[in-house]
Amino acid sequence: MRKKRPKAVIDTNLFVSGLISPHSLPSQIIRAWRGKRFKLITSMTLLEELADVLHRPKMTRYGFSEEKIIIIIKSMEKLVLDIPDSKLPIDLRDPKDKHVLLCAVKGKADYLVTGDQDLLVLKNDNRIKPVEIVTVSEFIAKIL
Repeated sequence: MRKKRPKAVIDTNLFVSGLISPHSLPSQIIRAWRGKRFKLITSMTLLEELADVLHRPKMTRYGFSEEKIIIIIKSMEKLVLDIPDSKLPIDLRDPKDKHVLLCAVKGKADYLVTGDQDLLVLKNDNRIKPVEIVTVSEFIAKIL
């Protein structure tokens, strides 16, 4: 029997890090996604956030032309889940993290991969189970 691929939400800053640093740990996550080691889950809010970051002027020094940004965003559009804004079962230290956690919880992700300490403090909180909040290195160890 074929093992089910885990589902994961990747925090935007990690996705960007993986795109600009091809030898970084976050880039291993992108390669694992492209290699179908896990199913990436995203929301329109997260995709818009990624597009916004990639369109920042300083990103051009990393080779992010409009054409490249369109290719990246188009490759992810089919992954977008309709995640309506709703209440989470938990209060967050940083309200700006709500959309990331909401995507993981409502999208029924197995993992939320982040380096954000405001989210990592929720690691062992049963109110967001079955979502497991993990760091990049923890996620890589689980899927590779």
